[in-house]
Amino acid sequence: AARVTALMPYAGYARHAVRGDAPRYLGHNPLGAWMIVALLVALTAVGVSGWLMTTDTYFGSEFMEEAHEALAQGLLALVALHVAGVLFTGWHQGENLVRAMWNGRKRAPAPGDID
Repeated sequence: AARVTALMPYAGYARHAVRGDAPRYLGHNPLGAWMIVALLVALTAVGVSGWLMTTDTYFGSEFMEEAHEALAQGLLALVALHVAGVLFTGWHQGENLVRAMWNGRKRAPAPGDID
């Protein structure tokens, strides 16, 4: 089992996750929490850049169109990485995290789980 603290550095958590001995979190693990932040920031950036393309200043702007497209592609990459992380973590922990995201319930806490 991993020897960690509740405030495990993200790189340390990632090393444990790759080895398959990362602790189970009852909520988002450190990487999952940062992924949610990244997804929200990327989604906001895509929305803002799309809106800017409708303004007089950026309507027809090739730069803004390219920026919007790059941001959208980045968002899709983050979504793919998030799905891969959910599947990987669920597989290593023997838990259906997709179902847990859908119904909001995970299995009962066990010794060593982090609240």
